[in-house]
Amino acid sequence: MEYIKLDQHIDRSIIEGLDHPHFSHWLNTGEVPLASLGEIYALEAYTAAQKRKEFERVEREYLDKLKVLANGKTAVFGEFIFLKMMRAGSINYGAIPELLNVRLEEYRKTEVETWTLTKK
Repeated sequence: MEYIKLDQHIDRSIIEGLDHPHFSHWLNTGEVPLASLGEIYALEAYTAAQKRKEFERVEREYLDKLKVLANGKTAVFGEFIFLKMMRAGSINYGAIPELLNVRLEEYRKTEVETWTLTKK
């Protein structure tokens, strides 16, 4: 069986403390079977996805707080610009009985509010 050194390909902190007999053995020996590398990469990807979800939750929380502070308008907070943008709502084509000679703007949905945070 071919082995690789942990330090070459794998962040040791990803597998430290896991309750899996192979992972603790790999940590002790500092070597991982090459065939098991996919399992470790899958674990790293899964862990990253979980962290990303938490970061996104925190980001939404603070963006909501900024919306309140901005009072519905574009605002400057120190070196940041919190920009409010509006885009037109989409056309509800399902509500159009026939497309010929129809003013499509009459069927437009309500406008959509979007916000972007950029650094000056």
